[in-house]
Amino acid sequence: DPSPERDKRELELQAPLALTVTALYGYGAPMTGAVYERAHKLSQKVDSPQEIFQILYGLSQNRALGEKFDEGVLIAKELAGYADTAGDKFGYAVAHRWLGSILIFAPDYELSKLHCDKAIAACETLDSNTLVEKYGHDPKAQGLQCLACVQILRGFPDQAATLTEKALRHANDLDFPFVKAYVHWMAACAYQWLNDKEATLKHAHSLLPIAKEKEIRLFESMALILSGWAEHFDDDILSLKKIDDGFTKYELSPFMTKFQLGAQLDALIRTKQEALAQRTLDRAYMMNETLGGKWFLPELMRLDGVFHINKSNSDCDIAEQRFKDSIDLAKRQQSKLWELRTTTSLARLWAEKKDPQKAHDLLVPIYDWFTEGFETPDLIEAKLLIEQLR
Repeated sequence: DPSPERDKRELELQAPLALTVTALYGYGAPMTGAVYERAHKLSQKVDSPQEIFQILYGLSQNRALGEKFDEGVLIAKELAGYADTAGDKFGYAVAHRWLGSILIFAPDYELSKLHCDKAIAACETLDSNTLVEKYGHDPKAQGLQCLACVQILRGFPDQAATLTEKALRHANDLDFPFVKAYVHWMAACAYQWLNDKEATLKHAHSLLPIAKEKEIRLFESMALILSGWAEHFDDDILSLKKIDDGFTKYELSPFMTKFQLGAQLDALIRTKQEALAQRTLDRAYMMNETLGGKWFLPELMRLDGVFHINKSNSDCDIAEQRFKDSIDLAKRQQSKLWELRTTTSLARLWAEKKDPQKAHDLLVPIYDWFTEGFETPDLIEAKLLIEQLR
């Protein structure tokens, strides 16, 4: 019969079961979510359960990395609020790092930066080895790399590179495989956003052997996708297959699938795989609509515009509208990286329509906003186009 004591005993069993199911099926799996949801319901019937941190953390990850991103963010905020008053400095660092990381994809870059900064600052007084033993990861290294991702999207790539270097040094000093793999993974992602194929390939190649040796399937998949993306620039005929293998070798959660669709779409458009690119575009739009987390939507719109220019029945009017919509959304999201890239695409289109002055006047203000990163591909391309338009 239901009773507080029975609920307490079941909760004591559900909490370790959740960890086991997570290890077997991943954070985003429906089975994992079912166990954490049951544990969460039980925790609400028990007075001050000691398992509450683990339950909120696991349930937030399941929702955010599965099919309910916005719900995952709300639970992460609840977790951070709990950690603020629980008196556990380790839990505080973990909670704020997690919240900071998923807010990147909401997106809310200012709030993401705030929580990453809180996690990093908290770690200065903590022993990272103890954190790894207790939680299996390190909020400092991961927080530094998440902050690097935020700074890239906000338009500060040089600051991001410095943060990545700090994250790698700390991860290497710690010498814990998961932490090193995480930093290489997110660094590869960040450099892929920057269209830096050499840096992307460097980090993807560093990630793959760790992932294989430690059997971290998610990271192996990510390494395949990101290295395939970098290699497609060199007309490597196996690059598209490598990307596809990254999606199909192991089952990815919905969020992780959506997370890397942009790399696949970019490669398909560049290699003129029109039918596959169209299907991938449709899938990406559908996932953006149903899963939540629209951080990549401005770049998806831009890629859609590029696709409409390059496809066999080219439609520059649709492309122009996609570019304008992308710029408007990037401005609302305060993503200077996507704003610059799409503005360059639209300026190039206008120049090709014999309106160089209009193109020049569009591109110069966003280029002039930047104070660093002038050796990155996007700023090099924008500067060259501005010079051609004069």
